[in-house]
Amino acid sequence: MRLPFTFSCPACRAAGQRFPIYQAIERKTCTRCSSCGSEVVSELGYVAPAIWHVLSLMALAPLGLIFVASILTAQWFWGIAALIAQGVLTWMPVMYLHSRNATLCECAQ
Repeated sequence: MRLPFTFSCPACRAAGQRFPIYQAIERKTCTRCSSCGSEVVSELGYVAPAIWHVLSLMALAPLGLIFVASILTAQWFWGIAALIAQGVLTWMPVMYLHSRNATLCECAQ
């Protein structure tokens, strides 16, 4: 069974490839295959990131209020929980979209 954030290399079909989490928030990300070394690129269009940004901003308001309230009342557990929830709501959908859009780089080298 394939994990939701991994993909197979388009060149050699090696399973278990993934894009780095720190690049997942960008519209275009690239990585190299661990087996054959070919460059794999994922470039999302404009609609999917726009929908993602709207959903992220909608989730940011209540979580931001929880975070500020937790700082003011010194309840650190709720502040950390709000930050973790924001990270999950932000990066997970984009990592999923990138893993489903993996193609070989057609760069002139």
